[in-house]
Amino acid sequence: MNPQAMEPFGSALLVYFEGCSDAEIVVHRDDGREAPLPASYFFREEADFTDIEKKAVAFCKGYVLDVGASTGLHSLALQNKGYRVTAIDISQHAVEIMKRRGVKDVQYADAFEFNGGPFDTLLMM
Repeated sequence: MNPQAMEPFGSALLVYFEGCSDAEIVVHRDDGREAPLPASYFFREEADFTDIEKKAVAFCKGYVLDVGASTGLHSLALQNKGYRVTAIDISQHAVEIMKRRGVKDVQYADAFEFNGGPFDTLLMM
């Protein structure tokens, strides 16, 4: 993965995190459609997770690797439940945000080149 490709995403997250409450990300779909997505979506609390997210978090066991963790929303939920979590992302801005939000083990890494572990659960949301 090219880290520069994630720069606009990470920048939008950082702008929101630093106080611009109307920051959004424009999602370009494979079918050619575009849809705005509020950056706030990536800062939700566990109570606001979708049903799929809630089930995915509930299935986590042991030592968890959160791949493409963005703002660490799932990592934080797991940490709060007592799990050991390593969160990785290819966006430097996302890594900075996760550290500032309190994710304990954050690493700037490409999932295809990451050499950590072993892990009991791989979470890719």
